[in-house]
Amino acid sequence: MPEIVCNNCGKEFYAKTRIARYCCKKCMDDAYRKKVKENKIGSKNKQIVCVHCGKPFYVSQSRVNQSEKNGYEIKYCSKSCHESDKNRTLHPPNYSKFNIERICKICGKPFLTRQYDIDKGNGIFCSYKCAGESKQQGVVIICEVCGKEFNSYKCRIGIRKTCSRKCASILKSKECSEVTTIERKRGESKEWTKAVYLKDNYTCQKCGKRGGVLNAHHIIPFSVDKTLRYEISNGITLCVDCHKKEHKRLRKISKEQIDIFSCN
Repeated sequence: MPEIVCNNCGKEFYAKTRIARYCCKKCMDDAYRKKVKENKIGSKNKQIVCVHCGKPFYVSQSRVNQSEKNGYEIKYCSKSCHESDKNRTLHPPNYSKFNIERICKICGKPFLTRQYDIDKGNGIFCSYKCAGESKQQGVVIICEVCGKEFNSYKCRIGIRKTCSRKCASILKSKECSEVTTIERKRGESKEWTKAVYLKDNYTCQKCGKRGGVLNAHHIIPFSVDKTLRYEISNGITLCVDCHKKEHKRLRKISKEQIDIFSCN
C-alpha cells in the first residue's frame, strides 16, 4: 500500500489508492471548513455580515437566490441575533390572526381575514369557489348548439364552442354528418372501389404487393371535395399497411388531411 501525507495535519498514513488526501474524516471536515472560510469554493457560498453582531458568515448561493425571489433579505447569522436585535421591524400584534372583516367581491358575504394575507394581495374572496368563479367571469361565450351563455377563460376563445360535453358531441356529429359510414356503404361507393382495384390490377401502388387485403384510397380526401368522391381517377389501390402509413403521414402534415398522395 502506498504511503501518503495528509493535506490537513501532515501525518503520514497508508491507503489502498493514491487518490486519498486525508488520513481521517475529521481532517477532511477541517479542510472543508478552512476552504469555506477562505471562500475558495467559488459561487456556491456568499459571505454576509450579520447586522446585529457584525460577524461574517457564509450562506449558499441557492438560499440567497431563494430569498431574493421571495422578497426578503438574509441579515442575521443566527436565531439569537435575530431575536435580540431591537432595531428590527416588528409586525403589529395580531398580524397573523383572522380578525379583519371584509366583504367577498363575488357573493357579497362578509368573512374574516388577516393582515398577512392583505399585504400579499389576497383576502378578496371568502372561499375557493368564489375565487374560481372570478376566473371564469373573464369572457361570456354563446354555445353553438343550444345558444346558452356560459363563462370561460379568455385563452379559450375560438377553442371552446359548446357549454357541455353533450353539446360538444352533438356539434361533432353535425360536422361529420356529411361524411358518415352509411354513405361509404352505399352501392355507388362499392362500385367505385371495384373500379379502382381493376384500374390498378389489384396491386398496391406503393409497395407493389398484388392481391390480399386491399384498400381503395382517396387521393383528394373523401371529406374535402364532394365532386371527386366517386371519381375513379381520384382513387388509388393500397395494401392495409401502406394505407395506414399514408394516413399517418397525412395527419402529421395537416389535421384536415388536405394533401396529395405520395409514393415516396
